[in-house]
Amino acid sequence: MAVSKAELTEKLTRDQKRELEKLESQFDKKLREDYSGSEITIGLKNLPHERVQEELKRRYKKAGWKIKFESEQRNGDWVSIK
Repeated sequence: MAVSKAELTEKLTRDQKRELEKLESQFDKKLREDYSGSEITIGLKNLPHERVQEELKRRYKKAGWKIKFESEQRNGDWVSIK
């Protein structure tokens, strides 16, 4: 059977899986420590790979959060969660 485009574009590499787990742990820690009912902003060294971003969005949406990745030349990269 031929491989589907979705199979290839939705699959995370090992490195992406590690990045995903690291970021999820970082985000969860920040939420547990600082969430008080308003948006939390977390600075990032770099935006994660698009597949990683999409998986994080899916996981946090399922958990009841809104998550948005942002990048600006002057202010760098960050994620906001509310």
